[in-house]
Order: sequence, then C-alpha cells, then structure tokens
Amino acid sequence: MRKRRGYSKGRIAIRDERWATAVEAFEPLVGFKDAEPFCHYAKGRAAVEADDWAAAVDAFAKLPDGWKDGHQWQAYARGGCYEASGEWRAALDAYQPLTDGFQDPAKRRKRLKQLIQVVPWLDGLTRAHLVRDPASRHWNGSFPYDVLLPAGITPDSPEQDVKNASFVLLEKGLMNPEGRLAWD
Repeated sequence: MRKRRGYSKGRIAIRDERWATAVEAFEPLVGFKDAEPFCHYAKGRAAVEADDWAAAVDAFAKLPDGWKDGHQWQAYARGGCYEASGEWRAALDAYQPLTDGFQDPAKRRKRLKQLIQVVPWLDGLTRAHLVRDPASRHWNGSFPYDVLLPAGITPDSPEQDVKNASFVLLEKGLMNPEGRLAWD
C-alpha cells in the first residue's frame, strides 16, 4: 500500500511538473512498476530547470529507448551542455532535430547562428588551448600559456584550477623559474 501511495504521489508530481517531489517519491520505489524511468525523467527535468546540463544529460541517458519524450529532452540537454561550454556548432547540431513546439529550440538555433556569423572565432574557444595575444609576438623566453598547458589550464578553467596549477606544475617537475613566472 505504501508503494502505491508513493507511486501515485510521484505521478501527480510529474503531471504538475514538481520535479523534486517526483524524484523524492520515485527514488525509494526503484524496481516497482515503472518508477525507475519516471525517477530518471524527473531528475533530468529538475536538472534542466537548474541549468545543470551535465546532470540532465546523464539522467535522460538512463531512460529506456523511446520512453515518452525522453529523446527530445536528452537532445535539448546535450545542446544546453554544449552551449554552456561555448561549443556553439555542436549545440546547434544537438538542437537541430527538435521540433519548434518543444521548449525553445528555434530561438536558441537563431541566436547560435547569429553568434557564429558575427564572432565565429569564439565558437569552441573555451575548449581551445590558451591563445597568444597577437600583440605579444616578441616574447622573450617561454610563453606563459605554453608553460601552463601541461597543468590543464584553458580559458574555461575555473579560478580554483588556476590557483591549483602550481601544484600540478610541481608534481610534473615543471615549477621552475619559468613555471613560477607563468603561474604568477
């Protein structure tokens, strides 16, 4: 009886788009009826609302093939993930199969196309290696970006990663005077 009550609570929460409540209701019911896919679906939708695109992709990937509109949500979340990381062409490709009635893909596709047209060099820049300033062609010694590259530092690196780069450089035996100067 308790499982049926929890299941009903979860289905009502799904209907009302109360994703956290749905997850709370379905998580303890994994193995009961179709509670598991409903749980993954609710986790994915909650992640989309929170703009946690990686979690949304992960949740929707756990849905059975052809489960409701899960494939559309997975494509939408994948597009959001690419868009958030600055990979506009990949995001555009992910949004392409979505129908205009599903969320806001037409608006997103239009914006991405405009960005690619106006500033194409920014597409994927956050995943690129650090870019040398063209005005600094006459650099004496090792270029700082080249020194930091083995520590995994890119334009997309969070501040904490940049702070911890010195430890990575030390670990790799690269914290010499040039490494210290680049890190500073």
